[in-house]
Amino acid sequence: MSVTALAWVAGPDTGMSSRAIWAHMMGATPAKEWGGVAYPADPDDFGRCYRLLCLMPEWRARMGEMARYGRVWAALSGAWDELSWLYETEIGSGQDTAHGYFGKSAPMLYERMRALIEAKP
Repeated sequence: MSVTALAWVAGPDTGMSSRAIWAHMMGATPAKEWGGVAYPADPDDFGRCYRLLCLMPEWRARMGEMARYGRVWAALSGAWDELSWLYETEIGSGQDTAHGYFGKSAPMLYERMRALIEAKP
């Protein structure tokens, strides 16, 4: 079990969707008490997921596994590279964006996420 992953889950930069990724990657079913399989709904949520994957880069290659949790996770995980690029373009990259993005706006990321989330099957 990764010490980094364990330290992350006890830290302040977590949310329901990033905890869903954490639980899945650790081999557990995302718990209802943690929001179950909540997906990132906006750039702030996405940022917490992004930063988790910066800490645990080996999990990034496994993001496609999140598709098992439904249509929205399938859409978001399938577009993760594109969403990450938008995040990096509009916000920045890595841990320099920890705990929010200090007033920066990410309208392109938000628009793309909403399109994926709201797309009809």
